[in-house]
Amino acid sequence: MLPLQEKDVQYIMSWKLIVSSQMDILERENALLRLNVERIMENQVHMEYKGIIILLVSWVCIILTISKLFVEMTMSVCRKEPEFRSFCTSNFSWILLLLSCSIIGIILLL
Repeated sequence: MLPLQEKDVQYIMSWKLIVSSQMDILERENALLRLNVERIMENQVHMEYKGIIILLVSWVCIILTISKLFVEMTMSVCRKEPEFRSFCTSNFSWILLLLSCSIIGIILLL
């Protein structure tokens, strides 16, 4: 009966060694995964900040464009030239800027 107990002890010791080495491997992998997750979270924060800055710039452009178009329209009415066609052709680039900034703002808000 004594040799059987010695065999059991050796089996338990080898099992303990295997489990210990596997736990060490898992611990190292876990540390690597944590590091990767932290990097991804930092990148995500930077991307969110970039998105906010782009949204603010597009809003500023929208506000400036609307004010410019409003001033032009008011001046057109005051000059008694209420022709919409001349207003659109002379301010086409501003209207295009308003449209593109609006599209960018809507996409970023989604």
